[in-house]
Amino acid sequence: MRQLSVFLWQRGLWLVFLELTALRFAEFFSLTQGPVILTVLWALGWSMVALGFLVHLPVRALAALSVLVIVLHNLADPRASASGKSFSSILRSAASGWLAWGSA
Repeated sequence: MRQLSVFLWQRGLWLVFLELTALRFAEFFSLTQGPVILTVLWALGWSMVALGFLVHLPVRALAALSVLVIVLHNLADPRASASGKSFSSILRSAASGWLAWGSA
C-alpha cells in the first residue's frame, strides 16, 4: 500500500510540475509571462495526490465518503439558492479568478 501511495504522490506532483513548466512554456514561450492557466494535467496531478491519501483509508470510510459525494453532489446544481446565487456559480466565479491570476 505504501508503494502505491508513493507512486501516486510522485506521479501527481510530476504532472503538476509539467503543467506549470513545460505546458506553460509550450503555450507562451515563457515561464513568467502570460496567464497561469491550470488545465487537465493540474487536475489529474492533484487528484492523484488525493488518491495517495485515500488509499490509506479503510474500505468503510471510503464507502461512506463515496456515498456522501453521491448524495451531496446536487449542491452544485445551477438552480439559485435563497441568496440568488447557486453553489456552482460561486465555484465558477472563484475558479475563474484562480485560473487566470497572472493575466494582467
